[in-house]
Amino acid sequence: MLRKISTWFNSNHDQNYAHQADIPQYKYCDYQGCNKEGIHKAPKTAQQVANHHDTSQWYMFCLDHVREYNASWRFYNGMTQGQAQQSAYADQHWNRETWPMGTNASVTAAYMADPSMYQDPFSIFTQNQGPNTIRLTQEELESLNILKLSYPYTSDQLQSAYRTFVKRNHPDLKKTKDSEDNIRAINNACQVLKNLLEREIAC
Repeated sequence: MLRKISTWFNSNHDQNYAHQADIPQYKYCDYQGCNKEGIHKAPKTAQQVANHHDTSQWYMFCLDHVREYNASWRFYNGMTQGQAQQSAYADQHWNRETWPMGTNASVTAAYMADPSMYQDPFSIFTQNQGPNTIRLTQEELESLNILKLSYPYTSDQLQSAYRTFVKRNHPDLKKTKDSEDNIRAINNACQVLKNLLEREIAC
């Protein structure tokens, strides 16, 4: 047993390893006839650019030949014009999915209904509303709902909506308990929306 272990500490054995360490252990350049060290990798096809970790599928060149190879490299060879344009567009945003800002109608509508629900420090949702944007209160939103109007509205639209709802809910025509309450709500909504128009003009 001691003899077997002693071979590990044999000075001749150590000298063999030292001699092997002096021999350069590198891959030669893949360029035909070049004996320099190939330490710079280059893809064989455009599809291999994405799989950059697998070096077995790549050329390994010396510095001179990788420069020559890169100068003649044509990434879009073998692609149709449409594929090349799509690839170039995807590279603009690192091949991540994108969409235009403000195109989600449900979020924009929810924000318009109650802007206080969301923090919008950069005014992304309100950028198309102009510089003098008026934030609507809960009472103003309810008044718009009562008269079935949407913001922004004109004075003529307000008067037309008011007349329509007063005719439908007038206590003389509709003799119900709720008709008087409805008229009060319609009158109050009209007054709130008139005040909103005046406030908008003042801005």
